[in-house]
Amino acid sequence: MHTRYQLRRRKWLGAIALMAFAIFAPAGAGQEYREPASNRAVGVPIDRFIGSWRNSEPVASHGNLVERAILNAGDPYNPGPPGAVLEFHKKFSLATLPEGARTEPSRHEEQEILYIEQGEGRSEWSEYYWPLKAGYGVLIPPQTEHVLVNESKEAMTMLALTDFLEPEPNRGKGILVRNSAELPYAEKSAHWSYFAKLLFGPKDGTHSRTKILIVDMFPMTIGAPHPHIPHWEEVWCKLPPGNSYALLGSEVREQGPNEAFVVPPNGKIVHSVVDLSDRPMSWFYFSRYTVNVEYPDWVYNVPAVPPQKK
Repeated sequence: MHTRYQLRRRKWLGAIALMAFAIFAPAGAGQEYREPASNRAVGVPIDRFIGSWRNSEPVASHGNLVERAILNAGDPYNPGPPGAVLEFHKKFSLATLPEGARTEPSRHEEQEILYIEQGEGRSEWSEYYWPLKAGYGVLIPPQTEHVLVNESKEAMTMLALTDFLEPEPNRGKGILVRNSAELPYAEKSAHWSYFAKLLFGPKDGTHSRTKILIVDMFPMTIGAPHPHIPHWEEVWCKLPPGNSYALLGSEVREQGPNEAFVVPPNGKIVHSVVDLSDRPMSWFYFSRYTVNVEYPDWVYNVPAVPPQKK
């Protein structure tokens, strides 16, 4: 027997695509309705823009770290394998560090960003270290040697994002660690329902057109569907726990934890994420825009996790 919540959830799911059409259909004389073309008509294979760690082989890196790719670099205008559509980022993966393990000292050409989902440990650099736990973000500038240590009695899992090396100078001054639970909402009710915290932005050392967000949504809400233009890269990765739904043009996909999609950058395929559950949900979001990212100083003036002497 269906509960009232289950019936309401089914009704919402069946209405998602209709909402997208109704919102973005252009109005002519007498409010004429013209629905957008379907994904098939546009010729966009949506599943090529979706990536899951479950479909990736585990790869050992940094000595003891095990990575499974979620998305990889590729051509979003001529997509090949599923998930290989990142135009401005090199790799996005789910990484696991076993109980009590530590990585080998590593130094990267590119900037790396980590987001801790489970476990507790530390990030070490030179004679300093930063404590890490679930909800902490770590920005590691290029050519910065670092070590990750798992000090908990469970595997430490994290999202790992690597940028392409670009000539723009990095503004960061060493490793930066932030606790997302302490961040204010830099964007409230964006596209109806998105409440976004800025984890890292240009004033922290990211590219001037890149930002890293943690986006929260309340139960039974949907973001306003909208498209993005060419060379506008936007990625949504569902954070644990629970499944949500992603609207991509005329199709809907269930989105599980640590599964991500890239918005097709063609100005035609609308997108949205949807929380049909009875509790708040969150997404890890990163982007590369065609315009500079601008936030007022108060968004950045939040306490970082301070380094400690070894």
